[in-house]
Amino acid sequence: MVRAFSDPERDEPEYGEGSGKLALESLNQNIGQFVPDMLFEQLVKNFANARRILGPRMIHMLTGYQVDTLERNVRYPEFTEELKKKLEQRVQGLKDNDFIDEEGVLTEAGIQEASLELLKSLEQKAKGESAKRKGREGDVKTTRQYKKGDSYKDIDIKASLRKAIRRQQPISVEHLHVVQREAKKGATIIFALDASISMKGEKIGTSKKAGVALAHEAMRNKDKVGAIIFGTNIKKSIPPSLHFDGVLQGLAEARPSEQTDITKVIKQAVEIFPSSAKKKHLVLLTDALPTIGNPDEVIEEVVKAARHGITLTVVGIDLDDAGRQLAEKVAHLGQGRLYAVENIQDIPTLVLQDYEVL
Repeated sequence: MVRAFSDPERDEPEYGEGSGKLALESLNQNIGQFVPDMLFEQLVKNFANARRILGPRMIHMLTGYQVDTLERNVRYPEFTEELKKKLEQRVQGLKDNDFIDEEGVLTEAGIQEASLELLKSLEQKAKGESAKRKGREGDVKTTRQYKKGDSYKDIDIKASLRKAIRRQQPISVEHLHVVQREAKKGATIIFALDASISMKGEKIGTSKKAGVALAHEAMRNKDKVGAIIFGTNIKKSIPPSLHFDGVLQGLAEARPSEQTDITKVIKQAVEIFPSSAKKKHLVLLTDALPTIGNPDEVIEEVVKAARHGITLTVVGIDLDDAGRQLAEKVAHLGQGRLYAVENIQDIPTLVLQDYEVL
């Protein structure tokens, strides 16, 4: 019996869930194709290598099995027969929805689905996102009646309760009041995402969520946001604007590959920041400073950027001693901050904290 090999309590929850998760994870892992026979061969013949290439989460979403279950049982013919069926069904489902083509390559529809999945991350509030934003959002002026389309974040709970109590009625939509705020415009931000091969998997996945959270929060305050996706070269450059969809899709489709060249990022930022912007801020998120180029060249470009009125913050993931020293110097000369990341899940919080103090 094949079910004797599996662990029902641990193996099923993520398998078969929305294809957006699978599409986004394939981009984060830089998986080029979904071919059942190829995937099956990787998992059965060299499981350790398949685990390294695909990652535990991708394996779980494709097969329904946790990696430890697979590793124990791939030598059993009954198990591998069921495994092959699951892979074929999963890939066929992606084809049926036009998320991959006949060769198993992610389509534009698949990338759009990945973008929607990334958008859902906004619903999972980062730790500390509820910190006070009075300075960024503007001083509270007055309240008014809630109307369709208002953000629930802006509901004034006390004012709404007071109105219901005065009328001696259970609270309902007609009692809701929202805070009217005066947005402080003027900041223009570029989120530069390191998409080198060392960022593969959870690092780039969580960093994408941070970029989306930053774009959403800043644009809500009428601050313009752009993005630069980079590795050895600039992979994508999105000039600052109030168009959220452009930043969302640009981040969603980023794939980790190549090495890290910081100098090109700073040069590109200087080019795409509007000269008329009052406050220009570059957020550089990376786990290496740099793997290509001379550190002295990085410093030179930071100084040039400062002359253009650009401030620069570094969000550094697991930096070594040399990388941290350079990051400290970059942040100091760029009149920004250095956030040294120890826990990957803290990245969205740190990026939003940096925005708070602009």
